[in-house]
Amino acid sequence: RVMRDVAQAIARHGGLFFVDSMTSAQSVAEAAARSAGLPAAKRDVFLDNKADVAYTERQLEEAADVALERGSAIAIGHPRPTTLLALRRLIPQLQARGIRFVLVGYVVR
Repeated sequence: RVMRDVAQAIARHGGLFFVDSMTSAQSVAEAAARSAGLPAAKRDVFLDNKADVAYTERQLEEAADVALERGSAIAIGHPRPTTLLALRRLIPQLQARGIRFVLVGYVVR
């Protein structure tokens, strides 16, 4: 009920979208947003459950694999120093593999 109300309030503003971070496997946020007429999606990969560069790099590789398989992927994380370092290190390599980084609004349908 709460997510339905939130989604309906967001939908009234127009031009917005919703990304479910899926912090719970029981999340209903994406479905509630879609039911309210909002473009919505859920994240595919969470980058930095651990504040560790190597872990985040592995998660970025996972996001790249998903994107190459499905055509797109949504990866979310925090502005942690370890996350930013992993991104700096891997972005050139991922781009060389054909990965293109875009704003999430281009992926949400």
